[in-house]
Amino acid sequence: MMRLFRFVAVTAVTVGVLFGASFLYARFNDRITDLSGPVVLKSVQDLGRFDAASGNFEIIVDLKKVGALPDFISSRRVLFVAVGSVNCYVDFSALGAKTISISPDRRDVAISLPTPSFDKANLDNTRSHIYNVDSGLIEWMGDLFKEDRSLEQQAYVAGEQKITEAAKAAGLQGRAEENTRRTLTSMLNALGFQAVTVSFAAPE
Repeated sequence: MMRLFRFVAVTAVTVGVLFGASFLYARFNDRITDLSGPVVLKSVQDLGRFDAASGNFEIIVDLKKVGALPDFISSRRVLFVAVGSVNCYVDFSALGAKTISISPDRRDVAISLPTPSFDKANLDNTRSHIYNVDSGLIEWMGDLFKEDRSLEQQAYVAGEQKITEAAKAAGLQGRAEENTRRTLTSMLNALGFQAVTVSFAAPE
């Protein structure tokens, strides 16, 4: 019985000594491995797409269909008031290691982005409307049996196109670049970067 007690005691002490030695060895030989992901790249990519600017426009579309006969006999003219908006956005989904450059001291960062793109014009159907329709005699008689809406439909398409063209002419891309640059600079400053450079690829 006494031998068993001594065996158990010696075993417990031995295990304790080995455990303590292992703990001390591990404690004084700890190594820290940084497993953090690329914070800047991830932070920017998480935005996915940044709607950087938006413009609201109102345009009058004037379409006229004529034939060989005089207008009062055969013609159709549509006046359409197109009201809508266009978003200008920057696509961040293609960003990678080649488009983001970070200085060794992690104080400076440079990001290369694609030129802002335009969404398709979004017509406001509650405000866009046919203002007037003038028809020649033949078209007027045809409307008595079946109304021809083809010119009105073309007016809607033309309205979308004209609003998109107006957005490009209004300098919306330049405003989108400036808003994107300001937003990224603020975000990256918060991450600890002191100098932020944002450039945009030249348009094709």
